[in-house]
Amino acid sequence: MAAKAAGHGWSTIAARLGRPAFTVRTWLRRARGEHADWLYHRGVARAAALNPEVLNHTLAADTILGEALTALAAAVTAWQRRFADRVVAAWTVIGVFTSDRRIRESAGHRPSTGTFYKQPANI
Repeated sequence: MAAKAAGHGWSTIAARLGRPAFTVRTWLRRARGEHADWLYHRGVARAAALNPEVLNHTLAADTILGEALTALAAAVTAWQRRFADRVVAAWTVIGVFTSDRRIRESAGHRPSTGTFYKQPANI
């Protein structure tokens, strides 16, 4: 997603990730428009709840996807500042913040019964 926000095409991204081009193209199609807007608002809400100060240090992006990734990065930064004693990958934190809906839900997929992840109260 970050590579797309930086202007790279799906074939370049696929080659860098070692993933099939069709797969990457599908991911990128699903992270547009309304879903990217939802990700942006989710990131801002999480950052504001954890440490609103981080929102004062974000830079504007050229696309809604770029704005969404910036907001999610700010949310991760806020989480890391609050829970400095924990080491968790940024994409893992984003997955929790978005209830792991980044791609799956925008494609109309729903988790099957028993796979819902209950978000810990401290995240």
